[in-house]
This record gives sequence, structure tokens and C-alpha cells, in this order.
Amino acid sequence: AAVQRGLAQLRQLDFTLYYPPYLNRVSENLLGSDGELEVPEGTEIELAVTPALANKPESAAVLVDGLRVILDVGDQGELHGRFLARRSGQYRFALTVNGEEVVERRGHSLTVYPDHPPKVTRRFPDEPLELETATEVEFLVEAQDDHGVARAELITRMEGSADEVRHPIELKQLGANIRHQGVLDLERLGMRPGD
Repeated sequence: AAVQRGLAQLRQLDFTLYYPPYLNRVSENLLGSDGELEVPEGTEIELAVTPALANKPESAAVLVDGLRVILDVGDQGELHGRFLARRSGQYRFALTVNGEEVVERRGHSLTVYPDHPPKVTRRFPDEPLELETATEVEFLVEAQDDHGVARAELITRMEGSADEVRHPIELKQLGANIRHQGVLDLERLGMRPGD
């Protein structure tokens, strides 16, 4: 019981959040956290914990998402480790003290925001075009994403061919809602009348 009470009081709980690379978000440090986390799906969570125990634990783990993630125990009893945020739930710390494993009585909540696919709408041209010559065609697209649009590309394929060609689009703005106007040079794509 005394060990349980001691474990329930963490002297220091620090996190570093490594967001998925495609989000283009800088890693974030949470020092002196209460342990309640809200992160995008796929965030790697690095933790440093100093438990309020008189004796250094022999081993430690964090129980998250039905998994046991082993933590490193430092010279002064501090705990270090990483886990990946896949879905919402609770996580708890488990320490082995004097040969007996003690699991934290109250867990910490982990809220994971799912990453929904982006929605892209072509505004112009809004219907198929038939052209006499290979020329430049303006286009207008809108895109929305819950975490933000970081990059875009145009994919072309000639009728009758299975090969797709990807062309990066240089976006003038980034964010959750973007509107992009551009020009597609059909001649540069090698298109001729009838293609």
C-alpha cells in the first residue's frame, strides 16, 4: 500500500512529442505534465518520469494500448522510454520494487485524433474538355484535411496506358483548407490531339 501511494505521486513527468513527419509540425516538449495527452495518430511519445519512491525500481514499463513497453531505469531511478500513439485509451506505469510489480492505480488518459484522408475537389474545369490543340489549361482545386495539407501533386495518365506520371505542385499556402490555381501545359506532357 505504501509503495502504491508513493507511485501514485510522480515527482516529475516530462514528454517530448514527435509528430508524424507528413504533418510538418515541430516536436513539442511538455515539462511537468499531468500525464493527460491529446495527440494526432502516429505521434511518437518519449517520456521521462521521476517516481516518488525511496528505492530505485528494479525494472519499469508503461502499459498502453494492451501492450507492455519496457522503460529504461536510470541511476537515480528516473524512467525513460518511447511508445507510439495508435488509439485512445488509458496508460499506466508499472514498477518492480523489491521483486514485486506494482501497477499505478489511476491511469492517464491518451486521446488520439484519427487522421482522416484529405478531400480534394476540382472546381475548374468541372467537366471533361475537348481541345483542338495541345495547349495550356488552367485548373482550380480546393482541398481540406483535418491535420492540414502539407504537399500536393498532380497525377496524369494517357488513355490506353497504365503508366501514371506524378508532377509536384508548388502550393502557395499550407493549412487545413487550401485553394490552388495552376496551369497544366498539355504540350509539355507530350499530349497530342486524340490523346
